Amino acid sequence: MGRSWKKTPEGVYFVTIRKSADMLYVIGAKMMKKKGEGRIYGRNLKPAPRLAELVSYWTITSRHRTVRRDLIFAPDEHIEIIFDFHAGAAKRTAMILGIQRKPRNLKTKRALDIIGIKFKPGGFYSLFRVPATACFDKLIPVSSVLRGESERFNEVFRMKTLAARIRCLNSILERSEKTKEPLPPGLKLALENIHARNGNITVREMAAGAGWSRRWFLAAFKKWVGVPPQVLCGNFKFVTAIRSLDTGDKPVSAAQNAGYSDQAHLNRSFKNRLGLTPTKTFKFRKYKKPLPLS
Repeated sequence: MGRSWKKTPEGVYFVTIRKSADMLYVIGAKMMKKKGEGRIYGRNLKPAPRLAELVSYWTITSRHRTVRRDLIFAPDEHIEIIFDFHAGAAKRTAMILGIQRKPRNLKTKRALDIIGIKFKPGGFYSLFRVPATACFDKLIPVSSVLRGESERFNEVFRMKTLAARIRCLNSILERSEKTKEPLPPGLKLALENIHARNGNITVREMAAGAGWSRRWFLAAFKKWVGVPPQVLCGNFKFVTAIRSLDTGDKPVSAAQNAGYSDQAHLNRSFKNRLGLTPTKTFKFRKYKKPLPLS
C-alpha cells in the first residue's frame, strides 16, 4: 500500500475509517496505516508536462463498502476540484474545494474512488480567469463558478479507467492552458517568499518586494490566490507544524520550525483549526482512534 504513494511536498490529508478505529494519515508524502480492516490506496499522479507548473493530481481508492470513511482536508494553500466516482448518479458532479480556514470533512459510507486536481497558488485564476475568491472556504459544484467548463469536467465521470480519466483531465486543462494568464512577477516573488520563510512574512514586506502599494497588492493577491495573504501564511505555518510533529518532533520544536512565537501560539492555532491541541491530535493516531471532528 505504502509503495503506491508517490512523494509530494504538497497538501495535508487525514483519512479515517471510523468503524474499525483504523486511521490513515496522508501528510505530504507519507501514508501510515494502522491495523484493522479496510484497504485504502493513495497516490499522486503527474499531469501533462505543460501543466506541471499549475496543477498536480491525486487519487484515493478503497475496496470495502461496509465501513464508514471520512476524508478530512486540512487547511493548506490549494484550491482543488474533486471527482467522486462512487457518488449517486444525482450527485455525480465535479466539486470545487476552495482554500479553507478549518478542516473540511467529506463523510461517506461507500468505497472511495476519488480523483482530485490540486491547483498551485495562482493556477486556478491563471487557467480560468475567474477570481479565486469565489470559492474561498466553500465546497461547491464547478457549475456555480465555472459555468462554461462544468460540462467538460463532468465528462470525466464517463471514463471507466484511471488512465482515461487522467487523459480527459489533461485535455480539458491543456485547452485552458493555451490562453492562460501568466502569474505577475510581483505575486510570484511573494509566493516564493512565503514558501521560503514558512509563512513568516508580513504583507508590507511582500508588497514592497512586488513594488506595489499595500492596497493594490492585497486586491491582486486575493484575486489570484483566493484568500488574503495572512490566511495563506497561517495555513502554510499550520501545514509545516503538522509535518514537523509527524516526524516525531515535540510541540516546542514544531512551533519553532513552523515560525510560531511559542508552543502556546501553536496550541491556539491547532485549537482554532482542529479543536484539539497538537499533543491530543497525535495521541489519537498513536492509540488508533479517529479524530473527533464534526
